Amino acid sequence: MGLSDDLFLGTKGYVVRVRKRDGEEVWRTRLKGSNLVVVVVEPDGVFAYTRGRLWALDADTAEIRRTNKRPSTRSRTGTPARRRSGSRSGTGSSAAE
Repeated sequence: MGLSDDLFLGTKGYVVRVRKRDGEEVWRTRLKGSNLVVVVVEPDGVFAYTRGRLWALDADTAEIRRTNKRPSTRSRTGTPARRRSGSRSGTGSSAAE
């Protein structure tokens, strides 16, 4: 059974692998974080992001290979973090003007 035969879902703090053909759960792994889990499947594994932390999981066993905290893109108030001056795109000026 290959990766394309299954769905990988992020829900309520878990990453879940489900068989497409019958909907049976293959495995489930709990992640520390929030209910919202973003999941990406690549040939070298399953990657999940929740609450500022990136997790790498083995697609076959659900074993957590590694985890690391990512820099926040949001401020403590929950609003988008501001970019530093000079790093904004689309400011209306260009070299061609």
